[in-house]
Amino acid sequence: MRYDTQKRTKSVMYVNKYDKHGECSKNGNNAEHLFVEILKYKNCFDRKATQQEQFDHIDYFAKKNGYGISFDVKARKKKARNDSDVDDDLVWVEFKNGSGDKGWLYGKATCIAFERERDFVIVERSLLLNFCKNKVENKKVSSSRNAIYKLYTRNGRNDLLSIVKMEDVMREIRFFIWQKKPPAGHAKPAGGT
Repeated sequence: MRYDTQKRTKSVMYVNKYDKHGECSKNGNNAEHLFVEILKYKNCFDRKATQQEQFDHIDYFAKKNGYGISFDVKARKKKARNDSDVDDDLVWVEFKNGSGDKGWLYGKATCIAFERERDFVIVERSLLLNFCKNKVENKKVSSSRNAIYKLYTRNGRNDLLSIVKMEDVMREIRFFIWQKKPPAGHAKPAGGT
C-alpha cells in the first residue's frame, strides 16, 4: 500500500495481472512521482487524475497562467521483457490495450511524457498518433524484438503495439524536454511547493 500524503489516505497501487512481479507498476509509479515533482518545481501542478480520467489515459493535470494541460506519463521500457536494461532510444506505443479497446495513443491526454534516464520528453498525443499512423507498417510480427515500426500483439492479449524510435519522434514532432532534476544553482520558483 502507498500512503497518499495529499489526502492522508492509503491507496492500493494498481498491478496488471500480467505484471507477475509488479515491476512495471513500480516503474510506472516511480516515473509518475518524478514527473509530479517536476510539475511542482515548475509551479504548475494542478491535480492527479480521477480514476475515470485514468481510464481515459490521463495521469495528471497542470495549469499555468490560466492554461490547462493533461499528461499521460510513460515509464522507461525494455525492448523485450527478458532484456536486462531499459532502452531510452525506443518507445513502445499502444494502438489497442490488452482488452482490445483503444490504447493510450487514442486517449484524452493532451500530452505524453516519456521518461528517460535524466529527463522526460513531452510530445502532443495527437501529433504522436498521426506520426505513428504514418510510420508504423500494417504488418504484424510475432516477436517484440521485430516490432520496430511494425505491429505486435502480446501472447494471450488483444493489444496492438509497436515500437518507434525516439530520435524519429524528436525529429518529426514538436517536443519539450523537462529535466528530472533542476540545473545546479537554480532555485525553486517563488510560491512553489
